[in-house]
Amino acid sequence: MVTGGVPAYLKHLRRGYSLNQQIEELCFSPNAFLKGEFTNLFSSLFDNYQKYLQVIYALAKKDKGLTRKELLDLSDVHTGGGLTTLLEDLTECGFIEQLIPYSNKKKDTLYRLIDEFCLFYLNFMQGVRAPGHWSEISRASKYLSWQGYAFENICIRHIDLIKKALGISGIGTFNGSWFKPGSASTEGSQIDLLISRGDLAINVIEVKFSNEEYVINKRYAKSLENKIASLRAEISPRMTVFLNFITTFGVKENQYKDMLVDAAFKMDILFE
Repeated sequence: MVTGGVPAYLKHLRRGYSLNQQIEELCFSPNAFLKGEFTNLFSSLFDNYQKYLQVIYALAKKDKGLTRKELLDLSDVHTGGGLTTLLEDLTECGFIEQLIPYSNKKKDTLYRLIDEFCLFYLNFMQGVRAPGHWSEISRASKYLSWQGYAFENICIRHIDLIKKALGISGIGTFNGSWFKPGSASTEGSQIDLLISRGDLAINVIEVKFSNEEYVINKRYAKSLENKIASLRAEISPRMTVFLNFITTFGVKENQYKDMLVDAAFKMDILFE
């Protein structure tokens, strides 16, 4: 989740070193191989690369992604063809992903930063001067938040493997997000990843990173129930909704899992 599996980065890993030692040497030591890689990467790929960086910096401010309008507000890129070209180029190169809403309203399309190294650099490396930084940050809450977001991005990148695990590889699908704004009397609801299928079914995908089996507690179970109920109210009554989990080490067996979860998968399915 740090380098995105880029071979040119991975070949600098050293046998016999722990993960924390590898990250410290590769990213934070005085002669770290990846220290200047962020700027070098964009300057080698794009003319006027500073404009592309403006988009990347803006997207890094919000984990769940930004609409086109929000991007214009948070960056210095002007509206029109300029932004369209930047977004198309960054998508083509795998730096960002478009999450098209289930409502299919183009204005609500989310653009999300998914490149693993960019996310790691902007969260932890940018502006760091002294070595030893990683041993401190890896114990902080910010690191835990980043792990969850990075794992979500890996799942988004491997949607075909998720479909294979669900047994729906041969069915036409739409993969996207869903959002229902709140009001003065009701809370809003959001689903970051769903798979709408041609056989009149929808798979709601909940992605959770945990260092042990993930536990669905009473409060989270209620939140899931409300989320599914909100979705059902917006779709055809003929559609069947399945709730699926993808976690690092599985979902712990309890009454809430039995009641709500149709199928749960471990991260192994993403690396076949």
